[in-house]
Amino acid sequence: MTSVTIDYKSHGGWTTVPLYSGADLALLPVLRPGVDWEALRTVAAGRRSPLAGLAPVTPGRDVVLLAEVARIARVGRAAVVNWSRRHADFPDPVSGTDVHPQFDRRAVAT
Repeated sequence: MTSVTIDYKSHGGWTTVPLYSGADLALLPVLRPGVDWEALRTVAAGRRSPLAGLAPVTPGRDVVLLAEVARIARVGRAAVVNWSRRHADFPDPVSGTDVHPQFDRRAVAT
């Protein structure tokens, strides 16, 4: 993901804004369920986007624990543990420990 720096002169100066691809935008409601997507769709021209409030992440460093994977999938944590044990195509952990594995957010959403 790339970004641009914009000067919001009357709104606090320079701000770095991430640029999202079409695929990134399609996955955002799944990856970031806490964002008010209706507010995003109805933001008035010239107003700051709710996406500007998302912390930029370095690719490969946006990791989630099993509990967040469960929230993304809208299931319980036990279901995610079962998926990881039973399905060979479940993403491998990218960091963490055996007790608290961490997964790449984008990998678990696709």
